[in-house]
Amino acid sequence: MDKDTKTMIVSQVIAIVIGLAVTILVAIWFGVSIYSDLPFGYLFLFAACMVAVMLHILVHEMGHVIFGKLSGYKFMAIIVLGMCLVKDNGKIRRTHLPLMGAAGGTLILPEGGFKEDTPYRMMLLGGAFMNILLAAVCGIVFIMDIHPLLNVFMWGGMIIGIFVAIPNLIPFSFGFMVNDAMMIRLFKKDEASKHCVHYGQMRMYAILLGTDRTAIPVPEHLPHDNRLGDSIRFAIAEDELNFKRFGPALERFKELLGNFEENSFAYKLVDLHILLIHELNGADREVIDEIYKGKMRKFVDAQGKAIPMALLFRVSYEKRFGTGSVNVDRLVKMFNKLTRKVGSAADFEREIMASLLAGGMRPADDNGAEEDIG
Repeated sequence: MDKDTKTMIVSQVIAIVIGLAVTILVAIWFGVSIYSDLPFGYLFLFAACMVAVMLHILVHEMGHVIFGKLSGYKFMAIIVLGMCLVKDNGKIRRTHLPLMGAAGGTLILPEGGFKEDTPYRMMLLGGAFMNILLAAVCGIVFIMDIHPLLNVFMWGGMIIGIFVAIPNLIPFSFGFMVNDAMMIRLFKKDEASKHCVHYGQMRMYAILLGTDRTAIPVPEHLPHDNRLGDSIRFAIAEDELNFKRFGPALERFKELLGNFEENSFAYKLVDLHILLIHELNGADREVIDEIYKGKMRKFVDAQGKAIPMALLFRVSYEKRFGTGSVNVDRLVKMFNKLTRKVGSAADFEREIMASLLAGGMRPADDNGAEEDIG
């Protein structure tokens, strides 16, 4: 198990233990009935936790927005469970963009961009603060012991509030996701981290608006040994791939691969892109299977439920080397469902998939020049 995964699991275990301990101690201390008087009490608790999860994700992101505005930031978008509200020409409109590895996200930037004295702690910690505040409100209502059914939902609100807040107060990164506490650490470590965040948020905003994300200037200095810098390198490599410049894209992804612990999520995600480039370049099966084996094969199969590129590779692989044992039509249906949710962000994948299904894809030349796949 890689370091990123271990840290994430430890933070979640700590959150669960503290959440359960606090809520159980409150129940015992104040003698509050939780669900003993209710039929199917555990079912009510499960439902309460599901409602609380959605509410706390929204509250967490709103915390970033509120404390960001108090710190002089401007609101651009908020994303909760894939549903997104984006500010477009002064008006708020709804769109959809799932975030891989995160249940929610907020796009807010300081006026004029990050400067040396730009405040950021209050904005970054605002999400966890709001979770703790809502958990405390639930705790007070819980102690009032108004009704057993209400107690169940208040208990769920306390547990989930602590569970959402604590992992954002313990620094860790997973894949290319950096949590709030880790972002504070990286901001203190290297001023260039702020410029990475500025670029990443402007890039995401362009994707939401459907404008040209490649027109956004890339920071001159990308910090090393820094997940925020790695995320920008990954985005640049993706742009090379989207323009079908396979040679430069392959070199960028190979260089990036060395920045991650082997078999970590980020390592496998980069490897997936390398696999797809080899596949689109018409590499021999021996070359592709050298990467596509063991844990990498399991990763591609598992992530096909969330990452369109994994399904794109699987369809391409099956069309070239498959024995007919895999239902390609089912993979294509899953791919279409995923890319509808992502919108214009998956234009490249849709173009390649259409070409594959039409049988019109041709390998690129050896130097990785652009190819006509239409």
